[in-house]
Amino acid sequence: IQPHFFFNTLNNLYALSLESSDKVPDVIIKLSNLMEYVLYDINESKFVPLINEINYIQNYIEIEKLRFENVEVTINLESDIDNIKVPPLLFISLIENAFKHGGANNEKLKIKINFRATKSELEFEIINNFVISRPVKSKKGIGLSNTKKRLKLIYKSNFIIKQMIKFNFYIIKIQIPLYNED
Repeated sequence: IQPHFFFNTLNNLYALSLESSDKVPDVIIKLSNLMEYVLYDINESKFVPLINEINYIQNYIEIEKLRFENVEVTINLESDIDNIKVPPLLFISLIENAFKHGGANNEKLKIKINFRATKSELEFEIINNFVISRPVKSKKGIGLSNTKKRLKLIYKSNFIIKQMIKFNFYIIKIQIPLYNED
């Protein structure tokens, strides 16, 4: 999680507190849950339950919705995920990027996140709208490249990551083998 995200969240909390908003307690607990997960729950674990990652992602999304008023996010679980484990915080930078680069001034930001498990692998897909006409910055971020490096370290060459643009949608797909404790 970027320190910038925490800074923005604290500023949003401050603004909400000035309005005496009923949202303040909910935002504080979601931020607390995010911090607890990062600081204590993953605790250098190589793999964590996917459901914990999804809960973390949902808390992150709810906080980001404070900044992006016109946003629609859906998370689809297309299979049973009860016993699936994944590397901690593997997907969050891709979700951060969807918020950062998606949508436009008056356009509704739409993000769709899909998880699907087969017998041998987990498929993750994130789709977000964006404006093609925006000038492409020559400076690249580190989120996607760090994700690729982590995948290589953990899975060697036994993974697939694809990124593509279809119409006004940016799509990233990841396929990783299911974690096996044996």
